[in-house]
Amino acid sequence: AMPPSAVPHSPYVEVELDGFVVGRTKRDDRGDRAPRWEESFPVMSSGRRLSFRVMLPGPPEVRVGSGEVQLQGIFQQGRSEENLSVILINGLARVGKLWFIVRKSQPTGPSRPLREAKPAAAKLPAAAGPAPLGGQPPPAVGEPRPPIRKNSTSSGGG
Repeated sequence: AMPPSAVPHSPYVEVELDGFVVGRTKRDDRGDRAPRWEESFPVMSSGRRLSFRVMLPGPPEVRVGSGEVQLQGIFQQGRSEENLSVILINGLARVGKLWFIVRKSQPTGPSRPLREAKPAAAKLPAAAGPAPLGGQPPPAVGEPRPPIRKNSTSSGGG
């Protein structure tokens, strides 16, 4: 029997839109070095938060890392049909990067082939700052915030 560390993993990805699972890829049995999933899932183009969870099958299932992007920001910036990426975070550690594409299709909605690329160790920061699980979307993908306009005079409570 091979030692557990020598057994190749078969990771898969769960795709969520606003907290609802919209798809789960097949396992990539080629191992965990550079898994690739060429699968697409329809999502509502009115959705907001597109989340990705890279998992290892169980028992017990193990979450390798997760990340999310703002779907409306992708549309507003005209970045559908582009190769987009999301940083995968586990706890405070950056564990990888997931590449995906959002496509506007005629009958259903956007869909994304998925693949994961592990970043080179040299490119990782020496100390990753604290980030919530799922992290923040990369700045290029984030939703542009409209400027906040305040009234020039504020009325007192008197």
